[in-house]
Amino acid sequence: MNIYLDKPITTIDDDLLGRKAFAKNLAQAIFDNKNLDSYVVGLYGSWGMGKTSVANMALNIIEEMSKSDGNNTVIVKFSPWNYDDKNHLISLLFSALRNEISERHFEKINVKELSKSLREYASICDFGYICPEPKWGIVFTAIKHSLYLMSKVLDSTSTLSAVKKKLEKQLQESRLKIIVFIDDIERLTNSQILDVFQLVKQVGDLPSITYLLSMDKDIVINALTEVHGINGNEYLEKIVQVPFSLPNIHASKLKNLFRSNLESVLDGLNKDISYQEDYLNRVIYMCVYPYICDLRDINRVLNVFEFKCSVMYKDVSLEDLLAICTIEVMNPVFYRWISENKDAVCYGVSKSRISFSGDDELIKNIDSEFNDLGIDKVKAHDFLACIFPEIAKKLPGYYIHPNDSALRMKMSIALPERYDYVFSFDLDSLVIPRGMINECINKYDSIKIKEYLLSLDDDKCKYFLNELCSLLENIPDDRKELFLSCLYDLEFTFDNNSRQIRDSIVRLVDEAINIFIQNLRTKNERIDEYIKICKKDNVEALRFIARNLYNNSVSEIFRNVNKEKENDFRIAFVENVIKLGESINFLNDDKNLYIMLLWESIDNKSYDSYVKARFEESDINKLKYLCSCASEWIGGARIKWQFDRNHYRRFFSDDEAYSIINLLNVEEMKQFSEQERYKLATFAALYESDDKENVDDNEIYAILHEWGDG
Repeated sequence: MNIYLDKPITTIDDDLLGRKAFAKNLAQAIFDNKNLDSYVVGLYGSWGMGKTSVANMALNIIEEMSKSDGNNTVIVKFSPWNYDDKNHLISLLFSALRNEISERHFEKINVKELSKSLREYASICDFGYICPEPKWGIVFTAIKHSLYLMSKVLDSTSTLSAVKKKLEKQLQESRLKIIVFIDDIERLTNSQILDVFQLVKQVGDLPSITYLLSMDKDIVINALTEVHGINGNEYLEKIVQVPFSLPNIHASKLKNLFRSNLESVLDGLNKDISYQEDYLNRVIYMCVYPYICDLRDINRVLNVFEFKCSVMYKDVSLEDLLAICTIEVMNPVFYRWISENKDAVCYGVSKSRISFSGDDELIKNIDSEFNDLGIDKVKAHDFLACIFPEIAKKLPGYYIHPNDSALRMKMSIALPERYDYVFSFDLDSLVIPRGMINECINKYDSIKIKEYLLSLDDDKCKYFLNELCSLLENIPDDRKELFLSCLYDLEFTFDNNSRQIRDSIVRLVDEAINIFIQNLRTKNERIDEYIKICKKDNVEALRFIARNLYNNSVSEIFRNVNKEKENDFRIAFVENVIKLGESINFLNDDKNLYIMLLWESIDNKSYDSYVKARFEESDINKLKYLCSCASEWIGGARIKWQFDRNHYRRFFSDDEAYSIINLLNVEEMKQFSEQERYKLATFAALYESDDKENVDDNEIYAILHEWGDG
């Protein structure tokens, strides 16, 4: 993992933000100064804009310039940190000056004498600095550590003025260019900021010394105003002779740097990581660029993203994670709002789960919250619309792009389970990790796939199938047949579940198989797959074929299909239905309804023969068939049943059906499901009624009561 440390660059070769020209101008202004008096240059810029990097480049350029000018430039990087009092601060500065000068060899300069004078000046400044405003506690402490220095350094004629004049003369004669760089002044306390400026103007005001002071101007002005009780801006203007304001980083440079660093992060992550380039670009433009302003922002965002991505990349959209990490770092208030408003962002409803579809009440409420929290509404709308489609539907002017399957495929945090994972950082919050699903897709054999699915509870099974439907394109071609076979076999394994759960799972299985088949290139290839299914000795495969073809229009499916191939399908289907019909009573289970309907539409002759043969076996089969001819419709607040009379009257009359119903005994009645008994009661009530199309519920319930059903 590559942590982007907040380190300034040191040379112009490292410049990625186009600051070289500015650094050269700054260096030239400092180096070309011919005035031997003390000189203060201010480098202004807000926190994170790269002031230190620019100063480092400028100082390097000055060093190069110095090589062609006698090499008489001395650069001192002074850090005014961890000093005890003003006296100590003075000692630190002049100690730094002595060290830098002592380490260099200069022609025609007595380095030893100059170093001695700097030490004398610093020592006497300590004493003189305290004396003007005696505070006995401070004086007592100072006297203790200064007595030795005074006895050694000062003689009867040594005064602050004399020592300073001597040092000034030596500096002027040396022709040295001494540059003292003091960085990050805004990070000092208010009183320390004032100490530094007093040090520069009252003590360090010596010839041949140029001070380069790097600071956030606004913070420093406020500090000076507060601690000094004067106009901080006016005070600063008296200190700094030449101000340089660092220009904002050009947006294009910042964007290019972000993309470059992001690519480095992605390259360093697991090789299996994947993302959609178009969606990543949209996320960057709508969710990242509006929030980053400088290099420090880039580094902070990418550090958090890289850490979270290294842990979560298998189960969350990389693009969405980048967006969330950006506001987590750059706008914690907005991040917290999203983490606390799952209903709004994932479902497009209020916290009370009441939808505001058709009006803008939800958005008005959200915007009101944004206003109270100080969240930029325009930026927030762009962000939400980009990664949360449900709330985007409520926002005016945004295009809603992904469907549920697309969201699942890319592991979008707009899905509630992914949302929970991102904001809880808890792997256990995932229903099934994507890695487990990928194991099934790429490695498990058919037995292991079935065993795994059967080990899941109903909710997890439905979740797995939903995920599978979104990932069918990722299944290798040589494993698609294996998955098709597993899915065909799955349908009958859920018979022990409730009807609602069974139908829900079967629907998902059907959807998965259908997507498999629809992904085949041509209609002829799809029919070939249907033929393969028809030839399976498996009633569940026939049920799937029948549901799929009947619901999607048989004529449409076979349009533009080779007639010979169409005939092959019809033969395969009918042959297998007849074969299975020898051992299975298709009339005895409503799950076979679509088989019967498709069979009748393909070959009504063999169909009629089968039906009549079953009728001869038992009158119960006639009533089962009658129930299959009933279709439901909703009238008012209740479900009603209508009977396709033309269908059943081909085989028996209303009178015969009514007579068989009335002759049923208690044991025979048990062969019918609750729904089937309701259908039979409805038929009997309609038969007895003058209105053959509609009957009152009370009449139906009266018949059911006679049968012992309540």
